Amino acid sequence: PVILTPHGSLLGYEYLYDSSTSKLPYRIHDVLTLKLPTKISKKIIATSQAEFKDCKKFGIPENKIKLIPLSFNPSNISKDKQKSTKKIRLLFVGRIVPLKNLDVLLKAVKIVKKDIPEIEFTIVGEEISGRLHGDIGYKQKLLVLVNELKIKENVKFVGWKTGKELWDIYQNSDLFLFASTYENFGLPLLEAAYFRLPLVSTDVGVAKDLIDVNKGGNIISKLDANEFAENIITLLKNGLKHEEASKFVFDKSKNFLIKSIAKKYEEIYTGCIRNE
Repeated sequence: PVILTPHGSLLGYEYLYDSSTSKLPYRIHDVLTLKLPTKISKKIIATSQAEFKDCKKFGIPENKIKLIPLSFNPSNISKDKQKSTKKIRLLFVGRIVPLKNLDVLLKAVKIVKKDIPEIEFTIVGEEISGRLHGDIGYKQKLLVLVNELKIKENVKFVGWKTGKELWDIYQNSDLFLFASTYENFGLPLLEAAYFRLPLVSTDVGVAKDLIDVNKGGNIISKLDANEFAENIITLLKNGLKHEEASKFVFDKSKNFLIKSIAKKYEEIYTGCIRNE
């Protein structure tokens, strides 16, 4: 039996491009290459509620779709969270590309700084070339924007980090920011949740699965620096809300640990082999 995991390849272009002309090659690609595989597959695995909806929109019968998220396998992580400074630390982890809308987050930091001067925004990741025009040169534009906004002392670009070095950055942060236009899943959201960071995110990938109805942070209704700033300030100034959101996302993240996810895959494959 064939089991297919699209991993964002079904309708991602619908979110990334505005014009029908730009979307046309992808729609043709779907007809030529994806319709048949989805038809002959016994099961289609969606990794988030957002992708589940895309599968249905693509025309896949709901009884063929199984929701199994990506997993997280933490290792080399110290149990105690120890902040090394009194700074209030915001964090982003991911590729530095226009899709991530880091310019919006920088503008939000400028607004937050007026209320919370000790704010520090750490950006983990690097610029890489991609299929979208304008990817290269985006980091330089961000550096110019940082200077224009006069927040150079509040923003740190630290490059790619992995393993314990990355885990330490998560542990020393207070809030996780995510402003992507589109994500199939968004693994950094899950990592941040495991490290008890409340999330302020656009409604992409696994964000809503982790945040629920603003219990684990806040879903941003529109890509707007003022809305981001307002939600950041609310979470940072309300200690009880921050604590409750921190616990909520951590509890949610436990559902994504690798042992739990592996069991779901085992059930799927066993069921397909038995023709269940």
